[in-house]
Amino acid sequence: MIGYLANLAADSFEYLRDIGNKASIRLIDDNIVTIIPVNPDSFSDPTDKRKVSFLPFYQAIKEKFAQAELLPSTEGYVSSRDAYWASVSQLPLLFTNKQLGNITENENAHWVFSTLGRDEVQRNNPPLFSYVDSLVRTNISEDVIIGGRSRDFVYIRSRGIRQPLESIKGISAEFIENQTIEWLHRFYKWLSETKHRKEICRTKPVFLDQNGKAVAAFDSNDQLILFLPINDISGYL
Repeated sequence: MIGYLANLAADSFEYLRDIGNKASIRLIDDNIVTIIPVNPDSFSDPTDKRKVSFLPFYQAIKEKFAQAELLPSTEGYVSSRDAYWASVSQLPLLFTNKQLGNITENENAHWVFSTLGRDEVQRNNPPLFSYVDSLVRTNISEDVIIGGRSRDFVYIRSRGIRQPLESIKGISAEFIENQTIEWLHRFYKWLSETKHRKEICRTKPVFLDQNGKAVAAFDSNDQLILFLPINDISGYL
């Protein structure tokens, strides 16, 4: 009976999604993680016949979220294969899903759980971090956005294994050349907010020259190669 009820609970989320879509109401949003079970350690062992274990609810709901298009995005719902989790909640505010698709070379890419910054969740709620991290395709940080990421491996201490991280193209010259001047000003303002961002973008083609081509401010030898017009430097670093 517990198993049947768990499957029924899991199936209900697809109905809630569809009902909400028809009524233009988001019945499933980032707050869903405060309702569904996210910590398997909260449940007793199902093999212990001395008590009833509700672990099947955790298992069935997680499997449903992993397989169906249920992960809340900034635009509707997506499945795990198109779900990207930002290290901080500011990234989905600056980069749209379309821009994310270009950066990741996945045209169906969507930010998910956009109000829950991955870094903060990792610090403050390890069970929730493990739960969401297991559902998304990969994670995206500001370093990855700016500089890309080659395929690498991360060590998962709790499991004692090395998990591959997906390669990400990152911002390219073509990407910069296709953006509006208004958005580029917002982007440059964001870059200028921290010393780290300014450092990692020094040799990246993120500035437009007089011909509308994306170029870097410094070369690989840290020599300044971009000269900005003195009368129009608003929005640059």
